[in-house]
Amino acid sequence: MKLMFANFSDWLLSEKNGSWWQYALLRSTIGFLLTICVAFLIELYVEGLDCLDNIEFLTINFDELIKNMEKIIVIDVLFIPAYETLIFIGICRVLNFFIQEKVFTCLAAGLVAGLIHFYVKDYYAMVTCISFTISAGAYFVWQKRKQAYLVCFTMHALHNLFALSLDEFVFI
Repeated sequence: MKLMFANFSDWLLSEKNGSWWQYALLRSTIGFLLTICVAFLIELYVEGLDCLDNIEFLTINFDELIKNMEKIIVIDVLFIPAYETLIFIGICRVLNFFIQEKVFTCLAAGLVAGLIHFYVKDYYAMVTCISFTISAGAYFVWQKRKQAYLVCFTMHALHNLFALSLDEFVFI
């Protein structure tokens, strides 16, 4: 268990060479895939196998999609992540003041940000905690290069884009 936690800590706070957008794309994709897995397992636990009956794949209403595209892109992918990322960075800074160990700060920031998203669904706090923990790690890695906001915002925007795309193409 200790080795697994050490590997997670190393991965979370690793400083990989490469551009900020490659880092953001890879980490947000990994975070989103982990989020989907956890959400599916929780939904399966809560609803049982009946939750599989409620999934309709690729039932796209293109008129509705085009009508909502402006709202989806402007508000849900650009505007909301922009100000939520500012709030999230503030949470990371405050927690880092009290918790000196970065990996525990990342976990605490993920938990706090997840709890803020509790209003969506009762278990959504656990689901969003994963991607916000990864975003907190990104904040601390890129803070030294003065691109922390850009990386965290991009990861948040991509996560929202992935989630909204999934919501548009797979109705649950």
